[in-house]
Amino acid sequence: MYPVITTIFRICTIVLVADALANLFDSASTIYEKAREKMNITASKTMITLVGRIIKILIFIIAGFIIIKELGYDLSGLATGLGISSVVIALAAQDLVKSLLGGFSILTDRPFEIGDAIETKEFSGTVEDITFRTTRLRDLNNQIVIIPNSKIMDSYIINLSKKEKRRYNLKLTLELGTSAQKVNNLIEKLRLTFINHPSVMNDSIRVAFDDISINGIDIIINFYTEITDLKEYTKFKEGVNYKILDIIQREDLYLAYPSQNLYVKHKN
Repeated sequence: MYPVITTIFRICTIVLVADALANLFDSASTIYEKAREKMNITASKTMITLVGRIIKILIFIIAGFIIIKELGYDLSGLATGLGISSVVIALAAQDLVKSLLGGFSILTDRPFEIGDAIETKEFSGTVEDITFRTTRLRDLNNQIVIIPNSKIMDSYIINLSKKEKRRYNLKLTLELGTSAQKVNNLIEKLRLTFINHPSVMNDSIRVAFDDISINGIDIIINFYTEITDLKEYTKFKEGVNYKILDIIQREDLYLAYPSQNLYVKHKN
Protein backbone atom coordinates (compact mmCIF):
# COMPACT_ATOMS: atom_id res chain seq x y z
CA MET A 1 0.00 0.00 0.00
CA TYR A 2 2.79 2.38 0.91
CA PRO A 3 4.55 2.08 -2.52
CA VAL A 4 1.26 2.91 -4.27
CA ILE A 5 0.76 6.04 -2.14
CA THR A 6 4.37 7.06 -2.80
CA THR A 7 3.91 6.64 -6.56
CA ILE A 8 0.68 8.70 -6.55
CA PHE A 9 2.42 11.41 -4.50
CA ARG A 10 5.33 11.51 -6.97
CA ILE A 11 3.01 11.69 -9.97
CA CYS A 12 1.01 14.53 -8.38
CA THR A 13 4.24 16.36 -7.64
CA ILE A 14 5.44 15.95 -11.24
CA VAL A 15 2.11 17.28 -12.59
CA LEU A 16 2.12 20.29 -10.25
CA VAL A 17 5.75 21.15 -11.00
CA ALA A 18 5.18 20.80 -14.77
CA ASP A 19 2.06 22.97 -14.58
CA ALA A 20 3.90 25.62 -12.54
CA LEU A 21 6.82 25.68 -15.00
CA ALA A 22 4.43 25.88 -17.98
CA ASN A 23 2.56 28.80 -16.41
CA LEU A 24 5.83 30.73 -16.23
CA PHE A 25 5.82 30.83 -20.02
CA ASP A 26 2.21 31.94 -20.34
CA SER A 27 1.62 35.24 -22.16
CA ALA A 28 0.24 36.81 -18.96
CA SER A 29 3.22 35.88 -16.80
CA THR A 30 5.92 38.23 -15.56
CA ILE A 31 8.64 36.27 -17.40
CA TYR A 32 6.75 36.73 -20.66
CA GLU A 33 6.48 40.50 -20.14
CA LYS A 34 10.17 40.82 -19.26
CA ALA A 35 11.17 38.75 -22.30
CA ARG A 36 9.00 40.93 -24.54
CA GLU A 37 10.61 44.10 -23.14
CA LYS A 38 14.16 42.75 -23.61
CA MET A 39 13.56 41.18 -27.05
CA ASN A 40 11.34 43.78 -28.69
CA ILE A 41 14.13 44.76 -31.09
CA THR A 42 14.71 41.27 -32.51
CA ALA A 43 11.50 39.40 -31.69
CA SER A 44 7.83 40.16 -32.05
CA LYS A 45 5.06 39.42 -29.57
CA THR A 46 3.91 36.62 -31.88
CA MET A 47 7.36 35.00 -31.89
CA ILE A 48 7.68 35.08 -28.10
CA THR A 49 4.17 33.62 -27.74
CA LEU A 50 4.98 30.73 -30.08
CA VAL A 51 8.32 30.05 -28.39
CA GLY A 52 6.47 29.99 -25.06
CA ARG A 53 4.03 27.43 -26.44
CA ILE A 54 6.89 25.23 -27.65
CA ILE A 55 8.53 25.31 -24.23
CA LYS A 56 5.21 24.47 -22.53
CA ILE A 57 4.70 21.49 -24.85
CA LEU A 58 8.23 20.24 -24.17
CA ILE A 59 7.68 20.56 -20.42
CA PHE A 60 4.52 18.43 -20.55
CA ILE A 61 6.17 15.87 -22.86
CA ILE A 62 9.09 15.47 -20.44
CA ALA A 63 6.66 15.26 -17.52
CA GLY A 64 4.71 12.58 -19.38
CA PHE A 65 7.82 10.44 -19.87
CA ILE A 66 8.75 10.83 -16.21
CA ILE A 67 5.25 9.73 -15.16
CA ILE A 68 5.44 6.72 -17.50
CA LYS A 69 8.73 5.75 -15.88
CA GLU A 70 7.25 6.21 -12.39
CA LEU A 71 4.45 3.80 -13.36
CA GLY A 72 7.09 1.17 -14.11
CA TYR A 73 6.91 1.05 -17.89
CA ASP A 74 10.07 0.46 -19.92
CA LEU A 75 10.78 3.58 -22.00
CA SER A 76 13.17 1.69 -24.28
CA GLY A 77 10.32 -0.62 -25.31
CA LEU A 78 8.12 2.38 -25.95
CA ALA A 79 10.81 3.94 -28.11
CA THR A 80 11.10 0.70 -30.12
CA GLY A 81 7.35 0.65 -30.67
CA LEU A 82 7.40 4.24 -31.86
CA GLY A 83 10.23 3.39 -34.25
CA ILE A 84 8.25 0.54 -35.82
CA SER A 85 5.20 2.73 -36.40
CA SER A 86 7.10 5.85 -37.48
CA VAL A 87 6.54 5.20 -41.19
CA VAL A 88 2.78 4.91 -40.72
CA ILE A 89 2.70 8.04 -38.58
CA ALA A 90 4.78 9.98 -41.11
CA LEU A 91 2.42 9.06 -43.97
CA ALA A 92 -0.65 9.96 -41.95
CA ALA A 93 0.77 13.27 -40.73
CA GLN A 94 2.00 14.81 -43.97
CA ASP A 95 -0.54 17.65 -43.86
CA LEU A 96 0.25 18.27 -40.21
CA VAL A 97 3.97 18.47 -40.96
CA LYS A 98 3.30 20.92 -43.80
CA SER A 99 1.26 23.12 -41.48
CA LEU A 100 3.96 22.97 -38.81
CA LEU A 101 6.61 23.97 -41.37
CA GLY A 102 4.31 26.76 -42.52
CA GLY A 103 3.99 27.95 -38.92
CA PHE A 104 7.77 27.89 -38.55
CA SER A 105 8.10 29.96 -41.74
CA ILE A 106 5.57 32.49 -40.44
CA LEU A 107 7.49 32.64 -37.15
CA THR A 108 10.88 33.21 -38.80
CA ASP A 109 9.95 35.25 -41.90
CA ARG A 110 7.28 37.26 -40.06
CA PRO A 111 5.13 38.18 -43.10
CA PHE A 112 2.44 39.23 -40.62
CA GLU A 113 1.78 39.44 -36.90
CA ILE A 114 -1.20 39.33 -34.57
CA GLY A 115 -3.34 42.41 -35.23
CA ASP A 116 -2.33 42.79 -38.90
CA ALA A 117 -4.94 42.85 -41.66
CA ILE A 118 -3.92 40.39 -44.38
CA GLU A 119 -5.25 39.07 -47.67
CA THR A 120 -4.51 35.67 -49.19
CA LYS A 121 -5.76 33.94 -52.33
CA GLU A 122 -8.94 32.74 -50.60
CA PHE A 123 -9.27 34.70 -47.35
CA SER A 124 -8.87 38.17 -45.87
CA GLY A 125 -9.25 39.56 -42.38
CA THR A 126 -7.45 40.56 -39.19
CA VAL A 127 -5.02 38.09 -37.60
CA GLU A 128 -6.20 37.14 -34.12
CA ASP A 129 -3.91 34.21 -33.33
CA ILE A 130 -1.01 32.26 -34.84
CA THR A 131 -0.03 28.73 -33.83
CA PHE A 132 2.40 26.34 -35.45
CA ARG A 133 -0.48 24.56 -37.19
CA THR A 134 -3.09 27.23 -37.95
CA THR A 135 -3.68 30.96 -38.26
CA ARG A 136 -6.93 32.46 -36.97
CA LEU A 137 -8.48 35.36 -38.90
CA ARG A 138 -11.54 37.52 -38.21
CA ASP A 139 -13.09 38.51 -41.53
CA LEU A 140 -15.23 41.53 -42.45
CA ASN A 141 -18.37 39.59 -41.48
CA ASN A 142 -16.94 39.23 -37.96
CA GLN A 143 -16.55 35.49 -38.47
CA ILE A 144 -13.55 33.50 -37.27
CA VAL A 145 -11.69 31.73 -40.08
CA ILE A 146 -9.13 29.08 -39.09
CA ILE A 147 -6.63 28.41 -41.89
CA PRO A 148 -3.90 25.74 -41.95
CA ASN A 149 -0.51 27.43 -42.22
CA SER A 150 0.37 25.22 -45.18
CA LYS A 151 -2.42 26.88 -47.20
CA ILE A 152 -1.25 30.35 -46.26
CA MET A 153 2.36 29.70 -47.23
CA ASP A 154 1.28 28.14 -50.55
CA SER A 155 -0.63 31.32 -51.42
CA TYR A 156 0.36 34.94 -51.88
CA ILE A 157 0.11 37.09 -48.75
CA ILE A 158 -0.72 40.80 -48.83
CA ASN A 159 -0.12 42.50 -45.49
CA LEU A 160 -2.60 45.35 -45.69
CA SER A 161 -1.40 46.80 -42.37
CA LYS A 162 2.05 47.45 -43.84
CA LYS A 163 0.65 49.64 -46.61
CA GLU A 164 1.50 53.32 -46.40
CA LYS A 165 -1.42 54.19 -48.68
CA ARG A 166 -4.28 52.62 -50.62
CA ARG A 167 -5.31 53.14 -54.23
CA TYR A 168 -8.89 53.93 -55.21
CA ASN A 169 -9.68 52.96 -58.79
CA LEU A 170 -12.95 53.25 -60.72
CA LYS A 171 -14.11 53.39 -64.33
CA LEU A 172 -17.36 55.15 -65.22
CA THR A 173 -19.05 54.52 -68.56
CA LEU A 174 -21.47 57.25 -69.68
CA GLU A 175 -24.00 56.87 -72.47
CA LEU A 176 -22.62 57.47 -75.98
CA GLY A 177 -25.06 60.35 -76.50
CA THR A 178 -23.47 62.41 -73.67
CA SER A 179 -22.17 65.75 -74.98
CA ALA A 180 -18.50 66.71 -74.74
CA GLN A 181 -19.41 69.70 -72.54
CA LYS A 182 -21.20 67.51 -70.01
CA VAL A 183 -18.29 65.07 -69.95
CA ASN A 184 -15.86 67.92 -69.29
CA ASN A 185 -18.09 69.41 -66.56
CA LEU A 186 -18.32 66.04 -64.82
CA ILE A 187 -14.53 65.57 -64.89
CA GLU A 188 -13.91 69.03 -63.44
CA LYS A 189 -16.48 68.61 -60.65
CA LEU A 190 -15.15 65.18 -59.73
CA ARG A 191 -11.58 66.48 -59.65
CA LEU A 192 -12.61 69.43 -57.45
CA THR A 193 -14.50 67.11 -55.09
CA PHE A 194 -11.45 64.89 -54.58
CA ILE A 195 -9.09 67.87 -54.15
CA ASN A 196 -11.26 69.13 -51.29
CA HIS A 197 -11.54 65.70 -49.65
CA PRO A 198 -9.33 65.59 -46.51
CA SER A 199 -8.40 61.91 -46.95
CA VAL A 200 -7.37 62.08 -50.62
CA MET A 201 -3.72 62.67 -51.56
CA ASN A 202 -4.06 65.59 -53.99
CA ASP A 203 -0.90 64.92 -55.99
CA SER A 204 -2.20 61.46 -56.92
CA ILE A 205 -5.61 62.48 -58.30
CA ARG A 206 -6.31 61.42 -61.86
CA VAL A 207 -9.73 61.95 -63.46
CA ALA A 208 -9.69 61.70 -67.27
CA PHE A 209 -11.67 60.93 -70.42
CA ASP A 210 -10.08 57.58 -71.15
CA ASP A 211 -11.81 55.97 -74.12
CA ILE A 212 -14.88 55.64 -76.33
CA SER A 213 -15.88 52.00 -76.09
CA ILE A 214 -18.72 50.04 -77.65
CA ASN A 215 -20.70 50.58 -74.44
CA GLY A 216 -20.14 54.31 -74.04
CA ILE A 217 -17.74 57.04 -72.90
CA ASP A 218 -15.18 55.77 -70.37
CA ILE A 219 -13.96 58.03 -67.58
CA ILE A 220 -11.26 56.73 -65.23
CA ILE A 221 -10.85 57.84 -61.62
CA ASN A 222 -7.90 56.90 -59.45
CA PHE A 223 -6.06 58.39 -56.50
CA TYR A 224 -4.35 57.38 -53.25
CA THR A 225 -5.46 57.78 -49.67
CA GLU A 226 -3.49 57.43 -46.44
CA ILE A 227 -6.31 55.36 -44.92
CA THR A 228 -4.87 51.84 -44.72
CA ASP A 229 -7.10 50.11 -42.16
CA LEU A 230 -9.41 47.76 -44.07
CA LYS A 231 -12.62 48.69 -42.24
CA GLU A 232 -11.88 52.42 -42.38
CA TYR A 233 -10.99 52.20 -46.07
CA THR A 234 -14.26 50.38 -46.80
CA LYS A 235 -16.19 53.24 -45.17
CA PHE A 236 -14.09 55.81 -47.03
CA LYS A 237 -14.66 54.05 -50.38
CA GLU A 238 -18.40 53.87 -49.75
CA GLY A 239 -18.52 57.61 -49.03
CA VAL A 240 -16.59 58.41 -52.21
CA ASN A 241 -18.92 56.24 -54.29
CA TYR A 242 -21.97 58.06 -52.90
CA LYS A 243 -20.39 61.43 -53.76
CA ILE A 244 -19.74 60.28 -57.34
CA LEU A 245 -23.33 59.06 -57.76
CA ASP A 246 -24.65 62.33 -56.35
CA ILE A 247 -22.61 64.39 -58.84
CA ILE A 248 -23.74 62.20 -61.76
CA GLN A 249 -27.39 62.64 -60.78
CA ARG A 250 -27.07 66.41 -60.29
CA GLU A 251 -25.45 66.74 -63.72
CA ASP A 252 -28.36 64.81 -65.24
CA LEU A 253 -26.08 62.13 -66.64
CA TYR A 254 -26.70 58.42 -67.12
CA LEU A 255 -24.38 55.45 -66.87
CA ALA A 256 -24.30 53.09 -69.84
CA TYR A 257 -25.22 49.44 -69.71
CA PRO A 258 -23.18 46.74 -71.46
CA SER A 259 -24.58 46.24 -74.95
CA GLN A 260 -24.30 43.57 -77.60
CA ASN A 261 -25.19 43.65 -81.28
CA LEU A 262 -27.01 40.68 -82.77
CA TYR A 263 -26.95 40.12 -86.54
CA VAL A 264 -29.44 37.79 -88.18
CA LYS A 265 -28.77 36.43 -91.68
CA HIS A 266 -31.82 36.00 -93.86
CA LYS A 267 -31.93 33.27 -96.47
CA ASN A 268 -33.19 34.28 -99.96
